[in-house]
Amino acid sequence: MKKIIFKKAIALLTSFVLVISLCLTQAYAAVTTDGNPSNVGTLSDNTIYNYLNIRTYTLTLNGVTNSYPVEIFKSNPSTQSGSPFFVSPAATLVTLNIPNKTVIAKVNGNVQNGYGTVAQVLGLGYFNGVFYQNGIWGQTAQKITSNISDLLEMDFQFFPCFVIKKPVQGSTIKTATIRWFTKKTLADALPSIDTIMPSTNCLVYNGKSVFDQAVYDTSDGGLRIADGSDLTLKNSTLHNNPGTTVDSGKSGNNRTFLGHKQDGSFVMVVAGNMDFVSGAKLMVKLGCDYAVNLDGDGASQMRVASGYTNNAPAGRIGSFGNDSYTYQSCFCIYNN
Repeated sequence: MKKIIFKKAIALLTSFVLVISLCLTQAYAAVTTDGNPSNVGTLSDNTIYNYLNIRTYTLTLNGVTNSYPVEIFKSNPSTQSGSPFFVSPAATLVTLNIPNKTVIAKVNGNVQNGYGTVAQVLGLGYFNGVFYQNGIWGQTAQKITSNISDLLEMDFQFFPCFVIKKPVQGSTIKTATIRWFTKKTLADALPSIDTIMPSTNCLVYNGKSVFDQAVYDTSDGGLRIADGSDLTLKNSTLHNNPGTTVDSGKSGNNRTFLGHKQDGSFVMVVAGNMDFVSGAKLMVKLGCDYAVNLDGDGASQMRVASGYTNNAPAGRIGSFGNDSYTYQSCFCIYNN
């Protein structure tokens, strides 16, 4: 039952087709890493805090040059912060806002088991002292307010947790990391955690693309995260789960990425027709110390409020996303 439900859920990542005018019309072959961490491509212009940045990302990978349309929003760590938000029943991305906060930009959250009003986000989330969990077991989504023992158990290949930590004493900066929790390790870490955004794939860990070189976690068994030369590998030495990488990760799809920088800023990206290897390089190029992949294809969407769009129309940005979809989670940038 686990495998059947898991495959069904992951199939949703690739079951929607969206024609996007901004994307190149060329076909993209399956991509593997070039093993060169210093090759991070170029952006058509610098990106600035506090405003929407519509750019072109150009990368030559294994002798093939591609240019990707990207939408980037970087928070200003002095005046803004970021947080996941969860809602049940699901609602449109237009209405997913953090209560009592001035939300200025947001992107869709993690992959779901559907896109109707009863859709449930997969993975583990934590916001405002409440856990949200709906795993690959097909169990009804839970809003767990009592204790960690009520959670379904997780393992080293579960949906990665994008963890935002509370500032340490004497600092205002919220640091980030990526974890693969069990219930025990979550209980140990919880006192230092501010929020958790569920994700589908780890892209950047400790400032490095997990596909370009051997990158190992520092808190959850010391396992290698992925092998960019073969995303089909699944064994007890890797966090990588081919069920969430092989189907769509090696070829071009619309993507939503979430990253964090050492200065405490958050980076939200929506990209067209991009593979995971190129996406990880992009997030390294943007200076992220940690970055993850969220839901993609027709679910990819960024919305930016008036006054923060660099003169682009406010609301849904570009041709990405589908306004008919409903979401149970999103990631928001808001003014402090």
